[in-house]
Amino acid sequence: HRITIPLITINRRFSHPSLPCITFDQSGAAYMMVRHLIHQGHRNIVCIAGDLDTNSGIERLKGYKKALAEFDIPFNPALVESGHNCHLGGYQACQNIIAQPITFTAIFACSDEMALGAQKALQEIGLCVPSDKSIAGFDDSPVARYSTPALTTIKVPIKEMAHSAVQMA
Repeated sequence: HRITIPLITINRRFSHPSLPCITFDQSGAAYMMVRHLIHQGHRNIVCIAGDLDTNSGIERLKGYKKALAEFDIPFNPALVESGHNCHLGGYQACQNIIAQPITFTAIFACSDEMALGAQKALQEIGLCVPSDKSIAGFDDSPVARYSTPALTTIKVPIKEMAHSAVQMA
């Protein structure tokens, strides 16, 4: 049987090109955020990555690496830790980074939840954001509005993507 209901995905690519999807340039947005951190003077930037078995996780890490390469900053795998897209994951990833003899001045967290978890880990050891370490997130999620200080983040245009999907259907 064939299903005659239109099927369109948002932010997920199918392996078959005839299946439509609405996507967001995850890699390009991550690249712009890391580039922003570099323009702020940061060269040792931690990446708290999402799950690397997802398109978003892979693309956001790719954008991080692209920005580093553009500014001739060598990629250091010791500066990358998975935070599993949750507060606790960001907290634990930041703790893992702090426990190593690694110098860093900024954290690019691939989700706002991970950014807030990382911020808590920094605050627990007496570091202040942004005077001691800078943190940037991704998603502009509602929880980011409650961050003190305000979280620098990337807005994913979910409403616009949903509207486009409805129009396509």
